[in-house]
Amino acid sequence: MNQNKNKTIITALLCFMLPAIITLIAFAKMGMAPFGKSSTMIMDMAGQYVEFLCGLKNGDVFFSWSKSLGGNYIGVFTYYVSSPLSLLTLLCPNSQMPIGVLFLTVLKIGLAGLTFSFMLKYKFGRYDLSTVLFSMLYGLMSYNIAYSMCIMWLDGVIWLPVIIIGIEKILKGKNNWILTFALFVSFISTYYISYMIGIFTAIYFLYRCLEEKLGVRAILQSLRKFVFSVIVAASWGAFLLLPTLASLFQGKIGTRGVDYNSKFNFSMHDFLQKLQPGSYDSITNSGSPFIYCGIIALLLFVIFFALKKISLHSKLLTGLFTLLLFFSLWICSLDKVWHVFQFPNWFPYRYSFVFSFLIILTAYRAFLELKLTKPLIALVLLIICSVDMYGNTIAIFKGLNNEFGYESYESYHEYKERITPLVAETNKDKDGFFRVGATFERTKNESIGFGYNGITHYSSTYNRYVNNLLQKMGMAQSWMWSSYFGSTMVTDAVFSVRYVISEHPVSPYYSPVKESGSAKLYHNSNALSIGTAVNEQSLFGFQFSDNSFESQNRLIKALTNSNDDCFNYLENTATDIGNAVEYNFVSNGMPVYAFFTTSEGDGDLLVNGENTAKLFTNETRCVQYIGTFNEGENVKVAVNNSGNIEGKLCYLNKEIYERSVAALKSKELHVDNYHNGSVSGTVSANEGDVLFTSIPYDQGWRAYVDGKEVELKTFADSLITIPLTAGTHKIKITYTPVGFTEGICISLVPSLLVLMLLLVTKKLPVSKPK
Repeated sequence: MNQNKNKTIITALLCFMLPAIITLIAFAKMGMAPFGKSSTMIMDMAGQYVEFLCGLKNGDVFFSWSKSLGGNYIGVFTYYVSSPLSLLTLLCPNSQMPIGVLFLTVLKIGLAGLTFSFMLKYKFGRYDLSTVLFSMLYGLMSYNIAYSMCIMWLDGVIWLPVIIIGIEKILKGKNNWILTFALFVSFISTYYISYMIGIFTAIYFLYRCLEEKLGVRAILQSLRKFVFSVIVAASWGAFLLLPTLASLFQGKIGTRGVDYNSKFNFSMHDFLQKLQPGSYDSITNSGSPFIYCGIIALLLFVIFFALKKISLHSKLLTGLFTLLLFFSLWICSLDKVWHVFQFPNWFPYRYSFVFSFLIILTAYRAFLELKLTKPLIALVLLIICSVDMYGNTIAIFKGLNNEFGYESYESYHEYKERITPLVAETNKDKDGFFRVGATFERTKNESIGFGYNGITHYSSTYNRYVNNLLQKMGMAQSWMWSSYFGSTMVTDAVFSVRYVISEHPVSPYYSPVKESGSAKLYHNSNALSIGTAVNEQSLFGFQFSDNSFESQNRLIKALTNSNDDCFNYLENTATDIGNAVEYNFVSNGMPVYAFFTTSEGDGDLLVNGENTAKLFTNETRCVQYIGTFNEGENVKVAVNNSGNIEGKLCYLNKEIYERSVAALKSKELHVDNYHNGSVSGTVSANEGDVLFTSIPYDQGWRAYVDGKEVELKTFADSLITIPLTAGTHKIKITYTPVGFTEGICISLVPSLLVLMLLLVTKKLPVSKPK
């Protein structure tokens, strides 16, 4: 008995350790920290996941002021970091997070091998070296390596085998609690991929019912348990699933994007190429599916259909199942169904792991029928396949590196170490609410990673209304991201930007506070509070202009109920000189800004001969701060570009700007307290005023004036305004994600039903007959 138990424990350890160790060796071979100078930081891992994992230490779940002026965060949390395994990163310092991510990836790949081994043991009753072999193939299949940068997706790979165990149990007439639990954990730990798992498991359930030739009654009984498990699991997870879905409708799902432009995704030649070891093409939409899972698995899969001991019935069903998955990958209309009816923005075939799962599972069936389970044979095959999968892993890592390049560990670590002291300095400021801007970045989510109230953000759960507002105000915005780039003294004031982190000169009206390496922290004394009492009629007369400077002028005039422009066009002389346009002007001593457009290509911005920016990229398609020069100084601004260049140069009238800011400060909201999802303070208003805020509107907000709830209105379809009456008022604003309350209620229902069921079915004492 003890011997069998020890064998089981050793086998389980091998099923976990072998794929984990091979992955770890591959990381070391690639020189990734702590084994070298490189890191796991690439693509979405570098720009999204790592910052959101760093942000876990801030405690953000439902709301965050670090995201696009502040907003719903539950979508980011559920979409990217809700896996229970993410909590392990709390033990890792943020400056060393790439190392933490490396070991978390190794852990997840090892767990994928372990859960697959449990499934093989339950389904086939064997737990030996052959189990280790096929578990290793599952843990190291190409999908896991290529998409390891989307680390949350690996949770789906981990939980799929457990879900299959649950299905096999109900087909045997046993209880469905394993299936229910596995589905629930899958739903809350890998929101996006669980949808694809749901499709696959529904098909797998039908496949197994037909393969087992169950009668109608048995199928209906199993179907009842299956549907019950899905409903209960989804209900348990509703507290996360519903508000996350609502947040996605603000962004990715609610925005019409690109679509498929052909009937088929790839050629047969490309598909066959990806069935070979070490094959890498791209993780962009030009690539074909990552489906390789070992030469031995592919060979045994083909042999399965030639084995006489396998019934024709099973072969036909397995063949049809495989073809359905293949056609899903190949045919665009079917592929779209698997991707929640949306075109995937890179990382295509995000469900292709289920294809590999079926290949490996079928191969194992052939392996058993061929009686290759003898220890020596299994050991030899294990060694050969381990070398094969190691080589495949290295090839994919190299392919990713060649296409996009892994970030060096030192650049990540140095950046975190350099910026952290500056952020810490801003944290000393306890005077009300403020935001921090940065004129440079490592990623567009570092405000979340560092934990400061920011503007820049990039994720699938973006707020498209905020993105539109910022773009109209002349700030850089593209695709799913918004940015602080392009902010002016006007937008800094309106959006409460009290501190700016910069590596190049900013407005001389900002005071330097602290320096860390090449970065400096500046203080803006003109930053307004998060709310200001303004005239309602004037405010709601605002309309955007196609000219960002005019939009900012209109905004200030709407807020102050005045007719004075902060920005005025600067008299200048524009001269074409070859592939460049040169603008010459005499400075009036006031800050100068510009916005340049071109018909093609990028270019360079030169101020008095010094190259200050690369223009016409997504990040620089915004307002540019040219500088503040001495009055009477001759200034030369040149833009190098081969296309037709148009430039708008304006100066900020400092007198009007300061007068406008002073007027707004006199009626601003004095914030007494704020935290995630809550702001309270005091404001004085005149008759006909509303409280204008720089808080993005969301149906989850509730506002209370002197303790009474009032109806919110939106400004420019994006920001909250609160109706006021004349006098001094106590303001309180609270946030609850849309769908969260309903989700909590739904989550409680199945728990109460289960409790009632247990109480009803509890055995009562049997009375003895007289």
